Amino acid sequence: MQRWFNVECNSTTLHMRYVATDLAFSVLPLAQADETRDFLLSGRYVFSDWPLREANGQLVGMRFSVAELGIPASITIYADIENSCLLFYSRNMDGFQDHRDIVRPEDMDSAWLDRLGRYLLGQGRSPAHLELPSEHRSAIRKAMESEKIERERELAASDRIIMEQLENERLGSRVKLLLGSIKKSFVQ
Repeated sequence: MQRWFNVECNSTTLHMRYVATDLAFSVLPLAQADETRDFLLSGRYVFSDWPLREANGQLVGMRFSVAELGIPASITIYADIENSCLLFYSRNMDGFQDHRDIVRPEDMDSAWLDRLGRYLLGQGRSPAHLELPSEHRSAIRKAMESEKIERERELAASDRIIMEQLENERLGSRVKLLLGSIKKSFVQ
């Protein structure tokens, strides 16, 4: 008897845990220190805390010492078949934040896979982040600078036109006043 299996996998998730040991830090003001204490208690972390007081004895914060702090991190790569792309989600890989990138299959070359490997090892930024060569960066800076100069010239020209229009309106209103007073002198 022959059996055919069709296995379909549209996502892969890699879960990691970063561990920091022997942490010591202070938290001010007292409200944030209480939140930190609650967080450490809810996570069942082993820690010690000491009050921080001002010279007059008023409690202003807490000093914490944590033996080991585990930080969960994950990367999920999801195949979006309908849009012909990969969705790349990361959590707590670049600080305490979530990050999302869209990767097209044509962008996934050996260099992208190298960046992914360095990212997983904590040695680089997201694989979707590309470093521009210095000559490209300098060309972009020059183009932006020339656009800025051109924009400033256009703004200066429009400012001159507006000032001329305002001056013409002021002269026009003065002429109208003068003509009005001349008419009054003839009518009387």
